[in-house]
Amino acid sequence: MKLKQILFILTILLFKTVDTLACSCGELDPISKDDFEKAGAIFIGRVIKVEEDRDKWTKAVTFLVTDRLKSTGQTKEITIWTPLDGAACGLSTKEGDKWYIFAYKNDNNKFVAGLCGRSVNLDKKFRIKDYGLKYAYLEKRAWKKDFKRYKKEKRFIKKIK
Repeated sequence: MKLKQILFILTILLFKTVDTLACSCGELDPISKDDFEKAGAIFIGRVIKVEEDRDKWTKAVTFLVTDRLKSTGQTKEITIWTPLDGAACGLSTKEGDKWYIFAYKNDNNKFVAGLCGRSVNLDKKFRIKDYGLKYAYLEKRAWKKDFKRYKKEKRFIKKIK
């Protein structure tokens, strides 16, 4: 009887899914003039296209720029590269979302941004069904902190421009 119980428990545990976050980010320091100068692009824009490259675990996200906070010399559309998903520290972008993007240039001269950077989804909605009760609360609290940081950074950038 005990063997059947152990097998039953192991089977349940095997198929039980647990929400985990593989990407863990540290606290960001307040923005400095040096951070601003090192950035390749800083802007606010709407996602107009997301192209995934599953072989390289990346995606190209194209934005229609609505507010350029650091000039890049590019047109109204800017493409940034990010890891494919949040577990790999990529931005969770969907078409139509409004974002504050703080991107750097990589060795291939492409703009890159990730979850642990300064970028913030400005249209974030926290539905309990998407996160579960515990995680929706934690996610919303973290987002509020990021949104507050974004407001401070935007004021700082407008001052030093």
